[in-house]
Amino acid sequence: MVYEGNSAGARRGFGWLGTVVDHPQSQAMVHSLDGHYLSRQGNWNTDAQFMFSDVDDTTGAGGFVDVQYNPAQGREHSFSFDYYDEDLEINDLGFLQRNDLVGVRYNYERNESGFTHIKSRETSLGLNQQYNTDGKTVRSALFSSQERLFNNNNFLVTEFKYLPSRWDDVNSGGNGAFKIDSRVSTGFFYGTDRSKKLSTEYGLFYEDEDIGGRTLKYRLNVTWRPTDRFSLSSFVTYEDKKGWLIHDEERDFTTFNTSIWRPRIEASFFLSARQQFKIKAQWAGIKAFEDQRWTVPIGDGDLIEEIRGADDLLRDFSISRLTFQARYRWEIAPLSDLFVVYTRGSNVDSRPQDSFSELVRSSWSERLVDVFVVKLRYRIGN
Repeated sequence: MVYEGNSAGARRGFGWLGTVVDHPQSQAMVHSLDGHYLSRQGNWNTDAQFMFSDVDDTTGAGGFVDVQYNPAQGREHSFSFDYYDEDLEINDLGFLQRNDLVGVRYNYERNESGFTHIKSRETSLGLNQQYNTDGKTVRSALFSSQERLFNNNNFLVTEFKYLPSRWDDVNSGGNGAFKIDSRVSTGFFYGTDRSKKLSTEYGLFYEDEDIGGRTLKYRLNVTWRPTDRFSLSSFVTYEDKKGWLIHDEERDFTTFNTSIWRPRIEASFFLSARQQFKIKAQWAGIKAFEDQRWTVPIGDGDLIEEIRGADDLLRDFSISRLTFQARYRWEIAPLSDLFVVYTRGSNVDSRPQDSFSELVRSSWSERLVDVFVVKLRYRIGN
């Protein structure tokens, strides 16, 4: 149910949404009330929502308030307040990243133009502070970023984040909370004019890991458009991780030294104004080798290092997943189409001793999904 009004030029809205899931294994009911306000001049914009859940006779509540203020053109202040108690549960017919949260966020954005050496500059500054209902800091961040658009339409994006020490009360799966070290994250992304026939984008990012170690991330994107009818794009991301922390079971954690490849290729060709042929291939490959073992202490605190026993198996693992799709579309008429689609996919078993090239070949040959589909949609009548 929704009500909206715009008396005196301002927009006001109120709404209610209810969902019910009822089956023998579980029962869930969620209600939400929301309100919206946009001032006549458009410089104030407020959204608020309150939620109530009843899941298997366990009730929870929460909500948020988001406020945006634009004092002048190109300037924006954003403020958010969130509160979710530990029993709020809306994921039967919705999504909540986590409950048991009290938090505030602030962000300032400024867009500037009229320079001689660049076309425009966009700067963002912000902070985020979140606690659980026990008063422990579960997220804390100070961040800034800036994007510069040059006169030749090339662009440069830089970012920096400082993440103070906090508690992790989620990743152990209810087996205790542990301290995360303070960290920094920084990087840049540079790209050439995307309107050119050939454009490139590349970036380098550095990030501290949770309890020591670091991640280096490299990105390279290349797009080729020789004509309006054909385009070819390739995207490659590579990550080198030292000390990647992953939950194993109960109170056990492991840090890994890891390499991650994520290439993607897309090609699109318009045979005519109504016919298109498109190919897309994407692969994700991970090889992780055990570094150290850790356990969450009783009563919470810093992770405690454990010594691997002589008879304990290494926790090394690999992931290799491939998705490939070729699609032909013919628009016979408006709302009438013929689709011919071939899809191939795989999820190879863990083989950390194999090379990345061997994992790619296995992903193509050991397919888990191999589907050919023809779909005709035809609109009858006017």
